Amino acid sequence: LLLIIMTSVLDVMKADAARVASKSTAVRINQEALQTFVQTKLSTPIESRPSTPIPLRFNNASHHIDFLTLLSALSFGSGYREDCQKFLQRSPSSTMLYGIMSMVIGGGPLHTDYLNGVSITDVQMLFNIQVDVDMPHETIPGLYISKPSPLRAFADKIRSTFAECGRMLAELQCQDFADYFSKIAARNGGKLDVSKFITALSADFPTFSDVSDSPDGRVHVLSKAQRLVSDLSIAVREAPEVATFLNFMDFTQASQLTVFADNVLPAVLRREGVLEYSPELATLVDSKKTLPKGDMETEIRAVTMEACNIILRSANTSGPDLDFFLRELAKTDTHKDNIRHYCKDTVFY
Repeated sequence: LLLIIMTSVLDVMKADAARVASKSTAVRINQEALQTFVQTKLSTPIESRPSTPIPLRFNNASHHIDFLTLLSALSFGSGYREDCQKFLQRSPSSTMLYGIMSMVIGGGPLHTDYLNGVSITDVQMLFNIQVDVDMPHETIPGLYISKPSPLRAFADKIRSTFAECGRMLAELQCQDFADYFSKIAARNGGKLDVSKFITALSADFPTFSDVSDSPDGRVHVLSKAQRLVSDLSIAVREAPEVATFLNFMDFTQASQLTVFADNVLPAVLRREGVLEYSPELATLVDSKKTLPKGDMETEIRAVTMEACNIILRSANTSGPDLDFFLRELAKTDTHKDNIRHYCKDTVFY
């Protein structure tokens, strides 16, 4: 934490990614393929990252800010992608958006007390996730017993994230996230830049503390905190009431954000030849075996960040815009069969 206070967290993230990439034995950047990708795919300006379409009318600026913050807090579940598609016919990200919109439509104020009170039954109803299933008893005919569904662990992570956010807001004596942002600005002399915002958020809320340990030091990825900064900066441009409320925020450093490394971006870069996996990692990923949270999974995300940082030095674009471009590329016919790595033991992506 002291290092981050003395140095911009944005610089720390980039230095961590470069360090991991230089020593990784599981993931390698093919520099020639990277330059080819830049020349063929990024020779013309790319589209700016847009706001998430939200067909809702918010009560006020605080409500809007709370919604965006919770949406970022719940930006996880990629390890449950196939289960979500099978049982919900939705992706994890669509499931999260559906659930939070259901909360708002149902009158949920999204404040501290409400978050503290969200139960597993609430998650089941709001997110339309069946948490338990009735299974026939193995030895007694006609008897059924309740067992956890394949998505029970996913639902538990959603509930625990709400509870954790509510608990931390209560400990910090904040009514909601909008109130929290105002108070951390006050702690910083009434002004808050992007680096200080991300540092405070990741220090105060474990769900935003996307930091992993590696043999040679900690690795700061902080995808969800970066995503939130991008979302808030877009909201400031598009919603005057949000701009007025967040007048203490200085988004100048938003142009220095990197990509939001998860399991979509590395799959795209691997298909393009930019990333190369070791035989061991390739076997694990291609067989769709779940990767435990640890060195390999960290290396995939960190090296993805470094590859994108190299791309950003060659292309005239920003991290969030490149992130959006790669996600749109993932939807094309060339990439629709990309094999992503799966890690269920995380709430960071």
